[in-house]
Amino acid sequence: MEQQGQGIDAYVRPCAWASGRSLELSRFGACAILTFMGKADIIDALPQLSLADRSEILSRLLQLEAAEPGQKPSAEEKALLDSELESYRSDPESRTPWKDAEARLRRPQ
Repeated sequence: MEQQGQGIDAYVRPCAWASGRSLELSRFGACAILTFMGKADIIDALPQLSLADRSEILSRLLQLEAAEPGQKPSAEEKALLDSELESYRSDPESRTPWKDAEARLRRPQ
C-alpha cells in the first residue's frame, strides 16, 4: 500500500524474504524492516537470549506487575501467605534468615 502526503513519499509492503509478520517500510530511498512479534514469538525467543538479557526482561516485567493499580493476590495466594505468616508467628525460630538462605544458595556445589 503506497502512502503519499505532504510531499513525503513512503510505501509499506509485506517482505517477501523476511519470515514472520514483517513489513518493509521505505521512505526517501531508505528501507527498514519492521517485525511484529506476538506473545508466542516472544516466549520462543527467550531461550536464545543471554542470562543478562533475560534478567533485564524479568526485572522489567516485575516492575510492570508492581505498577499495576489495585493488583492484589488471588484468594489462593492470600491463603498461602496467611498460612505462612501464621506458621512464622507460631514458631519464628524455625525460619532461616534471608542472609543465611542467600549465602547457602550462592555456595558452589
